[in-house]
Amino acid sequence: MAFAWSVDGGTLERLAGEAPAAIAEPCGPPAERDDTVVFVAGASTGRARVTVSARGAGREATAEAEIAIVDALPESGARAGIPEPAFIDDPGGEWRSRLTAGRWEVNGGHRDFIAAAAAPRRKLRYLASLLAKEVVLHSFPIPQGGALLERLVSVMALAEPRLERG
Repeated sequence: MAFAWSVDGGTLERLAGEAPAAIAEPCGPPAERDDTVVFVAGASTGRARVTVSARGAGREATAEAEIAIVDALPESGARAGIPEPAFIDDPGGEWRSRLTAGRWEVNGGHRDFIAAAAAPRRKLRYLASLLAKEVVLHSFPIPQGGALLERLVSVMALAEPRLERG
């Protein structure tokens, strides 16, 4: 599969790949890419539109996203970004995550977390699913909602290693 990345807006300095040899030209024409791309901010703040086209097996798909370049992140509040989880070692506890006094806690002793922590990408996806569960519970407080979302996270944790194998 081949990827073509481009930036429109000029607030990004360059598209950069994982390896030094893969660094693309600064915001120039689309770069043919087959690896991970990092967006490096330029000196000015503002917005840029990033577009990627993927081609392979006779098919093509395109996606785009807007990126905001800011001087600093907000320090607190509802829109402060993704919180840093506080890991609680409770191997006997069936809970996976919870919001307690404005703090996001993750059960670092839960068997699903231990299994996910063995692979960085799996751990990130597991933590993202826990955070999504907490956001939904907070946004839509319904009876039995927590139990349903816990089961969803459980199924996702079981499926994850099988999906990685293809």
